[in-house]
Formats: sequence, structure tokens, C-alpha cells
Amino acid sequence: FHVNDVISAIITSIKFNDPGFIVFNLGSGHSVSVAEIVDVIKSCSSNKFDVEYTHQYRKGEVLDSVADVGFIKTKLNWECKLNLNKGIQTIVC
Repeated sequence: FHVNDVISAIITSIKFNDPGFIVFNLGSGHSVSVAEIVDVIKSCSSNKFDVEYTHQYRKGEVLDSVADVGFIKTKLNWECKLNLNKGIQTIVC
């Protein structure tokens, strides 16, 4: 999921002529861990770094969240184009 995907979704929704107010969830529809994001950044970064995971969680902290993108896919035939690897590589690498 990438900023280009957000722009694409906004443009697609503007072109969709619906007189009402509709809310769409944006996302990839897949869960991604912090460790996965770190691994992608490490794989393409020339900077070497260590990451320390404390495994300490705050009360009420959401540990996993996935956007339900079924409605926007059905209504606007929209889905994100860039996966995690490509999205991070366009920004970091």
C-alpha cells in the first residue's frame, strides 16, 4: 500500500458519480508486522542497523488491524497496486 494507491482511490471515487456520501476503507487487505517492514527496509538500505523489540504493549493497544477493502473493490473496482516491498522500495531505496 503506497501513497500512489491513496491518490488512485481518491481519483476513482471522485469519478464515481454518486450523489450520496460513501465511506471506503483503503488498504491492502493484508496484515503486515513491524518485523516484516523492518526486514524490507533492511534489505534495500545501505545503512546497517539493529532493531530492538521490547515486546512491551500499552493497555488497549491494537496488535493487529486489517482494512476490509471488499466494498471499494466491489463498488469502484479498485484495489491497491503496490505491495509492501515495492511501496517501501520507492520511498527508502
